[in-house]
Amino acid sequence: DQGNEIINYSDDKFLETGLEQVALLAGNDGFFRAFDVTNGEQLYAVMPSEMLPLIPELQERKTIASDVPRLYGLDGTVHIYHNDLDKDGYVNPGEQAIAYVSAGRGGRALYAIDITSKETPTLLWKIEGNKGDQFNSLGYTWSTPVTGKMKLGTDVKNVVIFGGGYDPHQDEITERAEDSMGNEIYILD
Repeated sequence: DQGNEIINYSDDKFLETGLEQVALLAGNDGFFRAFDVTNGEQLYAVMPSEMLPLIPELQERKTIASDVPRLYGLDGTVHIYHNDLDKDGYVNPGEQAIAYVSAGRGGRALYAIDITSKETPTLLWKIEGNKGDQFNSLGYTWSTPVTGKMKLGTDVKNVVIFGGGYDPHQDEITERAEDSMGNEIYILD
């Protein structure tokens, strides 16, 4: 199922409006959304271009049943990185927050979205399996991305770590076979 996270914001506008927490959700309709948890209002919805082909199917509004294929948009999980400089648990001016969103069964992709502004997200980068030389073995991105620090030479770097994904070929076979994708672990600087 979809992953979600809660993030806290603090700034001058926060003091006036009382907005404290924002819920971040990735959905099978292909949208990454943010909601004000105090009133349930949607702050934004972002659909990666790879998910646009889902729109005609969403417009048909088919009932999910055993004979109707299920849609898988952003079926993965959301992980938040926040460089909380003052360690107060709030995204304050001068700090950065990034949501890492995995497509899950919706595709072979991982997105990094700058959510420092609670109302205006910005796509920082995306990784797609079989696009270029580095991620050809990336499968369906079921792995929850995690962030951490790693010493590379003499430098300590922020990194994103995630599993290589799932090979959908496994859906079609009755005996275990070697995976042609999803059989790696990725660590990104």
